[in-house]
Amino acid sequence: MLNKAIFIIGTLLFSGCLLQFWQVKDLKNTQQLLVNKNQQLVNQLSESQAANHQLLQSLNQQRQIAKERAANLDTIQQQLNRALATIKAHEKTTWNTQQLPDYVVRLFTDHP
Repeated sequence: MLNKAIFIIGTLLFSGCLLQFWQVKDLKNTQQLLVNKNQQLVNQLSESQAANHQLLQSLNQQRQIAKERAANLDTIQQQLNRALATIKAHEKTTWNTQQLPDYVVRLFTDHP
C-alpha cells in the first residue's frame, strides 16, 4: 500500500514536471514567435518611415517648384501689365491703329 502510494505520488510529480516542461517549452516557442513578429513590425516601420521621408522630400521639392513657378507667373503678369500700359499710352500718341491688324487692336483695346 505504501509502495502504491509512493508510486502514485511519484507518477503525479513526474506528470506535473512533464507538464511544466511542456508549458515552459511552449512559452519559449511563443516568446520566439512574438520576438520574430516584433522584429518584422520594426522592419516594416523602418521601411515606412524611410518611404515617408522620401515622400516628404518630394513634396517639399514640388512645393518649392510651385512657389518658383508662381513667382515666375507673377513676374510675367507684371511685365505684361507694364507692356499693356506702355502700348496703351503710346497708342494714343504714336500708333495709327489703321495700320495694325484688327486682332491686335482688339487685344489691347478691349480690356479695361
